Amino acid sequence: MKMVILLTHGSNDDRSSVCFTMGNASLDAGNEVAVFMASDGVYCSKSGYPDHTHVPPFKPLGELVDSFVAKGGQLWACIPCVEHRGLSATDLRAETTLTDASLLLEWLGEGARSVSL
Repeated sequence: MKMVILLTHGSNDDRSSVCFTMGNASLDAGNEVAVFMASDGVYCSKSGYPDHTHVPPFKPLGELVDSFVAKGGQLWACIPCVEHRGLSATDLRAETTLTDASLLLEWLGEGARSVSL
């Protein structure tokens, strides 16, 4: 099963920790998972940015993101949202795919399940 998690919050909100906790659990269950980061969610793909957040009882956000990527999770960052925040591809993790909504819509069109945070 494919799953897309839409993340619109940065590390200043516990929903980013919820997102990557859910993403890791879904990967552990054998699913193909992508996190589509829009609005402030794009900061979670910024190199080093999640490393400064720990919202107990969750694991540190940087650890959650690292684990997600190591397990094969896909990071998608909304191009206009990245640009609006003055970021560029060189500011983001190497594993991040800059995209418009096309990847998200493609997966949803194929029947992927989605969760929004």
